[in-house]
Amino acid sequence: MFAVFMMGLALMAIISGAFSYSLILPDLIVIAVLSFGIYYFIIDKPKVFLWTMGSLIVLASGLSVYLYRNELLDIALNGLVDFFKPYYFSVSVEEFYIGILHQRLMIFIISVFMYKLIVVFYHSRILKIVPPLLGGLIMFVTFTMGLFSSSKDRMAFYLFVIALFIYYFEVFFSYLKENEGVKRRMPFYWLAMLMVGIVLFLSISLNNAIYNPFKERVGGGPGRGGIVGEVDLERPEIERKEVVYSVSPEYEVQTTFEHEGIQIFRVDTNELKYYKSQTFNTYDNGVWINDLINPVSEDGWPVEPILEQDIRNDDTVFYTELVEVIYGNVYTDSILSGPYTIGVDIYDNEVNVEVHEDGMFVADQMVGGGFAYMMAITIPKYRTSALMDFLESQVDDGKDLSPYLAMPEGYEDIKAEADKITEGISGNLAKAEAIEYYFQSEFNYNEEPNLRGDIIKSFVFDEKEGFCQQFATAMVLMLRSQGIPSRFVSGYVVQQDQFEIDELELDARYRTGGDEFEWKYVYDRDAHTWVEVYVPNFGWIQYEPTPGQSVIQFSDPLEYERELEEEREAQTGAVPITRETVGYAGLILLVGALIFVIVVFILRGKRLMRNLPRRLKVTYKTMLMYLGALGITKLNHETIREFGFRVDRNSLNSTKTFTEFVEMLEKAFYNDEEPSLEHIEDMEDFLADIKKRTKRSVIPLAYRRLRFVEVLAKHR
Repeated sequence: MFAVFMMGLALMAIISGAFSYSLILPDLIVIAVLSFGIYYFIIDKPKVFLWTMGSLIVLASGLSVYLYRNELLDIALNGLVDFFKPYYFSVSVEEFYIGILHQRLMIFIISVFMYKLIVVFYHSRILKIVPPLLGGLIMFVTFTMGLFSSSKDRMAFYLFVIALFIYYFEVFFSYLKENEGVKRRMPFYWLAMLMVGIVLFLSISLNNAIYNPFKERVGGGPGRGGIVGEVDLERPEIERKEVVYSVSPEYEVQTTFEHEGIQIFRVDTNELKYYKSQTFNTYDNGVWINDLINPVSEDGWPVEPILEQDIRNDDTVFYTELVEVIYGNVYTDSILSGPYTIGVDIYDNEVNVEVHEDGMFVADQMVGGGFAYMMAITIPKYRTSALMDFLESQVDDGKDLSPYLAMPEGYEDIKAEADKITEGISGNLAKAEAIEYYFQSEFNYNEEPNLRGDIIKSFVFDEKEGFCQQFATAMVLMLRSQGIPSRFVSGYVVQQDQFEIDELELDARYRTGGDEFEWKYVYDRDAHTWVEVYVPNFGWIQYEPTPGQSVIQFSDPLEYERELEEEREAQTGAVPITRETVGYAGLILLVGALIFVIVVFILRGKRLMRNLPRRLKVTYKTMLMYLGALGITKLNHETIREFGFRVDRNSLNSTKTFTEFVEMLEKAFYNDEEPSLEHIEDMEDFLADIKKRTKRSVIPLAYRRLRFVEVLAKHR
């Protein structure tokens, strides 16, 4: 079964690479061991499988009844739905990447069923070749489609080569064993090792001598698990592409989103996802315009009211962070900033930065690759009760917001749609959340939508799919139709796959695996637009209508859920069940089920061993197995007595002989007489001597395999 295990591990590595997962070899090995164990000890044993499934159903039913009686079932189900949502988004939203825990779970589920198929093919005389062919086909298709684009994916190729040889020779040995015995295996093992070495040597040599087929290419997708997407400057025939743009008073909404995989910048951050470039206040016939780009005096900066208040130091409402930004293949005068930027420290003393009245940061000259700066920022803890309570308590500050309320003519139907969405809802922030949820839940992401005529009307009423520019524009127009001051914002977003999330704790876990995880990389595909709503005495608060994105920082849900728990407990007095406790409960159930299966397995073995006729048969078959490993195989025409005489002619260094047990075996097998426990124990002592001889005669791997089969035979 070692060949089956290795083939499954190789196929898992190939599928992981095809899905662009960031799983490393230790992850895959652990998943392979667990999935193979579950298949071998549970799924492949019908009675054990039925007992396990029955136990899980009973436990799940009991937990459901408990949750229902305490009116907590909806909370648990919502938590379960939230856990599986990333899988839906990964299929429906292009460029959406699921977290490491979801990746491990997906590969684990696939591998359990995959091992079942591999075993079926392995035991078939005709279809043994299917697993290697399937792996080769998947690898070929994956590579030709450009899905193998990281140097990490070379691991899948190496694993598949190794598994292919092991699988082939294991199949070959199964035929050889029937004819010539186990002793002839060693020459073929050495031959297999030699062939694997040759293939690996050629692969490494060719990959280093010519253009590496597994290296990230310009225009490729995001890298996985480290420094990603860098241009191979050693190959002069590859053109180094660059994005060139400058701060402009106009922004045209496009009908397609084109990107080439060009690295824009890298950033050292633990919290900041969104990087603002420009804001716009007027929309007219598919074009956003900013007529508020006048610089403010140094005495007048900062422009956001909240930055002048002491509450920005309240860690229940804000994060504060120092963020370092280094530009890549870009040439621009735009200085990317966070939501509320306290200060910017430019490393190049010759470059000066102006702050505009709408909060944009603009350099006095164009800057390019290598340009770097540090900024001190404040990030609101979006959607937390502390922040929402503070925002809702603010009163009008007298600011002229007319530029952010202007509606173009002919959009009465947009207003009518917004009226339906916000019907019965009071308060600007609550209405904004309702409109945001409407787009997040009712629309689909598509970088090439089929929009005709008026882009926004076609998007809202006909196609109901598009990319960030349509989502943000439509939401701003709906907000303004409700008298809510809002604006259109352009910039970049760090993708979720560059943050590692602990789903059980709902907390951000920044990768600390070494320097290769220190930087987060942003490409032209990460260009993004979103919405900001003005709150008196505070400033502009961010909203995200595009599906697959969220303004909520990665660690916010933990605090948000904790606050909701406290509120529910205060209202009902019941102990709340959250996604965290559901996750732990599921883990406890799984561990409990595994312990239950193991205990049942052991007790079953002990019970079966009390059956003396069965114990004798198991001991006899085990003896034949170990003797076969020594090259002493019972022939089909031999009787037990004839075989016993032939065994005794071989020196086994035992104080006992096989012929001592022939009479007991003949009576048990031919006359159905029950043997005595004393005779069986004597035979087991003889078996122990044979096992010692076998251990000295065969390779360790072969002996451990025999021991494993022996344990299974006792418990079948």
